[in-house]
Amino acid sequence: MRRAGGRELELDERNLITLCEAGENHHFVVGHLGDWRSYNPEVRGDAARAECRGKRSAEIEGMAWWRERRAGRPKHWGAMTGAEIEGVREGVERGYPRSVENGFVNRGS
Repeated sequence: MRRAGGRELELDERNLITLCEAGENHHFVVGHLGDWRSYNPEVRGDAARAECRGKRSAEIEGMAWWRERRAGRPKHWGAMTGAEIEGVREGVERGYPRSVENGFVNRGS
């Protein structure tokens, strides 16, 4: 979610997830729902789906849940209003609050 929070959110550990690339681009298919200008707000749950393990990208794209997610994916970043971008930023803060470790707030540096 680089554009939602600028560089600080792009590298924020709360916004990072490892997705398999084993000859396929699951980052693109699962993480961005087939569109680099969008994102998958349900990526953590979708990446954990057992039916996706070992599947080719084309097989994942043929699954009903994927087609539904793609049809309802968020707007392209450039089409969002300032308020919508702020809503994404707030959603990250609500869903994944910053943790306190070793006496300091982790700012996702």
